[in-house]
Amino acid sequence: PDPNYSTPPPIPQQIPQPFDYETSWWKKYSEWYRNEKGWTCEECELDLNSDRYYLHTHHMLGTQYNKPQHLKALCLGCHAEQTYPAGHHVLKEDVNYAEFITKYGEQWKETLNRFKALSLQFGIELVKASINQGVSKSQLGQHNDAVKDYDAAIRLNPDYALAYHNRGWSKAQLGQHNEAIKDYTAAIRLNPDDALVYYNRALAMKELFQTVEARQNFLTALRLATQKGNVERKNKIEEALRSLE
Repeated sequence: PDPNYSTPPPIPQQIPQPFDYETSWWKKYSEWYRNEKGWTCEECELDLNSDRYYLHTHHMLGTQYNKPQHLKALCLGCHAEQTYPAGHHVLKEDVNYAEFITKYGEQWKETLNRFKALSLQFGIELVKASINQGVSKSQLGQHNDAVKDYDAAIRLNPDYALAYHNRGWSKAQLGQHNEAIKDYTAAIRLNPDDALVYYNRALAMKELFQTVEARQNFLTALRLATQKGNVERKNKIEEALRSLE
C-alpha cells in the first residue's frame, strides 16, 4: 500500500452544497479511497493502475454521504451506467468517455459481463448470508459486529433496503441515532411502503427530541400499517403516538 494514502483526510462536519468536486479535500479523500480499492473498479473489476484517470469515486447515496461504506470506486464506463441517486448518463457526453471506450471498451464489456454473471449467481446468496449474520449478532447484543455484516451486504447490493434498515436499527441500539436516521432514510428511498422503517425512524427522532418529525413518521407508519391490516403494529404505533402527547 502507498504510505501517502494510509490515512484519509478528516471528513468536514458540513459538506458544502452544491458539492464541489474540485476542492482539495475531496481530491485527497477520493484518491485515498481509490487507492484503498487497489485502483480497480468495484463493479467490473477493471484494473486501472496504469490509467488511474479513468477511475472515479462514486457517491451511492448522494454527496452528503462521504463515509467509505457509501462510496464506490468505478471506472468511467460503470460510473456512466449508474442511475441512483441521479442518472450519470451525462458522463457519456464527455470526451473522456469516448477515449475510455476506445482504449478499454472491449475489455470493460468483457469484465462487466463476467462480473454481472457472477453477481447473479452468487450475489443474492451472499447478501442474505451477510444480513442473516448481522441479525444473529444483533440478537446477541453484538451490534458493532452486526453493523459490519450489514456494511458487507450493502457493498454487495447498495439497493437492498433491508440491509439499511437493519444497520440503522443496530446503530440506534448503539446510541448512534443520527446515523440510524440516515440509514432508515436510505431504506425508505428504496422501499417507501414499509411501516416498520418509519416507526423505527420516528423512535430515533424521538431520542433526539425531534418531536414534530417523530410524529410525522409515526403517522405515516400508522397509515401504512392500517392499509395492510397489521393490527398488532397499528396498536404499537398508536401507543408510541400517545407517548408524544
